Formats: sequence, structure tokens, C-alpha cells
Amino acid sequence: MTTAEQMKILQMLEEGTLKAEEAAKLLEALEEKEEQRPASEPGKVLKIKVSDKYSGAVKVNIGVPLGFARFLKDLIPVSERARIESQGVDLDAVFANLDSGTKGKLVDVEDVQDGHLIEIWIE
Repeated sequence: MTTAEQMKILQMLEEGTLKAEEAAKLLEALEEKEEQRPASEPGKVLKIKVSDKYSGAVKVNIGVPLGFARFLKDLIPVSERARIESQGVDLDAVFANLDSGTKGKLVDVEDVQDGHLIEIWIE
């Protein structure tokens, strides 16, 4: 059976966002995680929203299943990771919360340079 996470990986591969090797690793990791996950675990989603600080207009509003989000950490380029962390976001702490069962807001950052509000939470 094809899951939403698998379809998202395949879509990213088709769009060129992922290389074939990266997609294969993610699919393999999802398979391993599915074997380990208890059947009763509720589905959770990592939500990311970027809006304009002045108008409130939403520029990005996505939800990523936690099963998929856990594996994204290794795909963040070093330069982007440094930029994100320079805004006061501890990415290691964010990703650690994915496994903790925590629900609610993880990150609430104002990007003064670009005028964006960035929110990340688990639903």
C-alpha cells in the first residue's frame, strides 16, 4: 500500500527536489519506521507557515507527516541550516520534539530582514 509519505517522496523526486538516492533512502527509512510503529499511533503532522509580517498574507502553509519530517533533517543544506539557526531556531531541538510526542508550537520566529513570520508546530 502506498502511503501519503511515500507519495510525497515520489512527487519530490519527480519535481527534481530530491535525487534518486535521497528518495530511496527516505523510502527505506519510512519502511523501517512503519515496521516499528505501533498500529495505534495517531497520525501527526508538522505544520509550517510563513506569512508576511505586515499584511498577514500567507506565503507558505504546508503540513508534512511526522514520519516524513523526521528524515528531512539530513536534507537541509548546511548554508540554510546556518541561516535558520542565525534566526534563533535550534533545529536539533525542533527535530528532537518530533519524537517526544509533543504537540503545539515548536518555533515562532520573526525574520526581520525579509519581513516574514515563521511558525512551526505539531498537530
